[in-house]
Amino acid sequence: MAKQQLKKPSFFETDRFAVALIVVVCFILYCQTTSFGFVWDDLRTHFVGNKDFRSGNFEGLWNKAYEGMYVPVSYTFWLVVYKLTGGVKIPIPFYMHFANIAIHTINCLLVLF
Repeated sequence: MAKQQLKKPSFFETDRFAVALIVVVCFILYCQTTSFGFVWDDLRTHFVGNKDFRSGNFEGLWNKAYEGMYVPVSYTFWLVVYKLTGGVKIPIPFYMHFANIAIHTINCLLVLF
């Protein structure tokens, strides 16, 4: 009996292609948002109005709701992005939007796997 040789899959038949495709498509579709500003309530409500966010109080973000929303994971993520990008008085929209694209891309990859 002759040994049957396994054919090595091409790049297009591997998970690497799917991952590359998802990353490229996400960034192509959403990279234009990095030039957008904040929407009408982002600064007033979430960045300037939230004293726990403004002061970097992680405990406050996790202990109570703000404006009827209890989203400590989201606020923690945005606070870390804000601090990593310099922690200026008003957050820079580019960094927040870029981080949002990265999170959405990771979520797409999680759905794939």
